[in-house]
Amino acid sequence: MLLPLLLSAGQQVSAQVTGCTDVRAVNYYALATVDDGSCFYLGCTDSTALNYDSTATRADPGSCVQSTLGCTDSLANNYQSLADGDDGSCVRPGCTNSYASNFEPLATYDDGSCESYEVGCTDSTAENYRSNATIGDRSLCAYRGCTDSNAINYDSTATENNGACERVRRGCTNSVAVNYKPSANTDDGTCYIIGCTRSEAANFDSQATADDGSCEFNGCTDSLAVNYSPGVVGDDGSCQYSGCTDTRANNYDSTAAVDDSSCVYPSPQPSAGRVQEPIAAHLPRLQLVRGRMCSQVVAPKHVHRTARDAATVGA
Repeated sequence: MLLPLLLSAGQQVSAQVTGCTDVRAVNYYALATVDDGSCFYLGCTDSTALNYDSTATRADPGSCVQSTLGCTDSLANNYQSLADGDDGSCVRPGCTNSYASNFEPLATYDDGSCESYEVGCTDSTAENYRSNATIGDRSLCAYRGCTDSNAINYDSTATENNGACERVRRGCTNSVAVNYKPSANTDDGTCYIIGCTRSEAANFDSQATADDGSCEFNGCTDSLAVNYSPGVVGDDGSCQYSGCTDTRANNYDSTAAVDDSSCVYPSPQPSAGRVQEPIAAHLPRLQLVRGRMCSQVVAPKHVHRTARDAATVGA
């Protein structure tokens, strides 16, 4: 409580007042200046109640709302509409056989409603295939085959041995090899095959392990070509031909690869003041052979010089 003190000087002071200073408390004291820990709170202190208040320090009589436990599944036989908490007591009828087509996983007891079914192997490749099975169970399927893991025909999927296991017989399994072994079922890499081993040959044999000298090659098959190869078996388009390779010549051949000295050049213009009549008279008797002027007649002395000059220029 507030206690005023009168001092000799006429001054007035107030002493500290203790009490509950929490406005949420039932015993809140508005005049208290120091909380003394006396606050208390009313509420439901029953931990099993629906409205349990963990902050309440004193029970509030009649405030607790108790939970009604029961079956809250509306499809259950013992459903309780007033229950606000499920106690796991629901009873659900239905088919409890997982193999049945109408299996009910939520059913708590079997009510005899399971539809007829037949479990069996539904794999048509199995020995015990059941065409009328409604529920397939692969673990029931039986497969015949070789179950010996050391056999060449071992079947990892087989569940029953068929007695047909074959032992491993090693050897050369290539029928074109010299040392072919018909009874071998596993190749041991010893095959010896003869043939042409040169990859550039026309009859190269990629399987051959030893060369037998039978290699045949392609090349130029045209006898008119400068690189004609009479021993080849096929033309590979490599033929080269001779001709005039000088672009200044009248008979320049752009396809020629080798010059054969057959180039023919334009005739030179006559020199001024030189007598040309004797040459003109004898030109019909001059023959052009492989690009050179050759006289077939004996020209007079006064035309030899002119004819020689013309031949030299045209050579």
